[in-house]
Amino acid sequence: MTRACLASACLFVGLALAVALLLRGRSDVPAAELGDGPGATESRSGLLDGSALPWRTFVVLCASPAAASERRGHVRVQLHKDVSLMLAENPAVAAEGLVELRFVVGEQGLGVGLRGAVQREHALYSDILLLPNVPDRDDPSRAYPEVFREDAVSATTAKSLQSIKWAVRTFEFEFLVRIGDDSWFRVHRFHRIKHTLPARRLYMGRFIQNQTIPEGLDWGPQGAQTNYSSTLVETFGGSKIPAFAWGLGFVLSHDVAAYLDASSDLMQLRLHYPEDQVVATWLYGLVLHRLDDERFHDVEAAYLAPEYESTQYWTAALGISSACTASSLLVHHVDWSRLPACDESA
Repeated sequence: MTRACLASACLFVGLALAVALLLRGRSDVPAAELGDGPGATESRSGLLDGSALPWRTFVVLCASPAAASERRGHVRVQLHKDVSLMLAENPAVAAEGLVELRFVVGEQGLGVGLRGAVQREHALYSDILLLPNVPDRDDPSRAYPEVFREDAVSATTAKSLQSIKWAVRTFEFEFLVRIGDDSWFRVHRFHRIKHTLPARRLYMGRFIQNQTIPEGLDWGPQGAQTNYSSTLVETFGGSKIPAFAWGLGFVLSHDVAAYLDASSDLMQLRLHYPEDQVVATWLYGLVLHRLDDERFHDVEAAYLAPEYESTQYWTAALGISSACTASSLLVHHVDWSRLPACDESA
């Protein structure tokens, strides 16, 4: 390579990094929040203009279809209860700046009536993040294998990326937690063990790793199990599925979330289905603390939401389904009407 070419390459890299830094400080976040939530005063760093971002210990991003207002209500009530338990256990901890909950809703395809209902709900609770260019939900009749094309867009995957970008540009935080509205994030239990976790380079969840492509699992119509389980294999080669945090949810440290924000501005990231494996492709090749924690699990059959009963056998087969215990951190596929019994037993 000539000196001129080398200098040009260095200049390009320098400009790219400069653009990434500038984008970190801009305010035109591609996620349109409905209204302003409560603010906190503590922060550990600032934007390029010197202003400080508000501090949160946990930013909880909960993907939710617009019509699922009842589920969002259950998530709010349970999170409030768990925060109250945490404050009772830690009298010195201030409630302000502790947890920021946002329900992530896609606006694309919403009718006037449903959009209005979401706006009224946000007026009451100030906790909905409406994404204007993201589908509300994936079509249940979506055709396979078309949803696995690299240019396809999954509502869940797009919600994850855009909400992570919004969180990084809106708050300084210790942990970002991505869940769905059928998940119970036991924040008071997580608060107890957070001091044992790495402060940087954290990617935490219930990992599927060292798995060959399963045979005979009915993961969808038209042979979708082959496409689903081979998404990462086809991307990176080999016969094993590279490690990824199962779709029940994951936790990122601030620096990992900030990496996704900056890198997605420089290069287009995949947004297709399935979200859990695609997130792993975003982070593939990074030196991270990939913490596989059995306290993240699908719920046992007694408390399983009815729509997931047909899938219980393969979550059990993969070893990610278990009973609620006092140590559970994140419980997935919850039937909220049965949760009180599970809560009391735990």
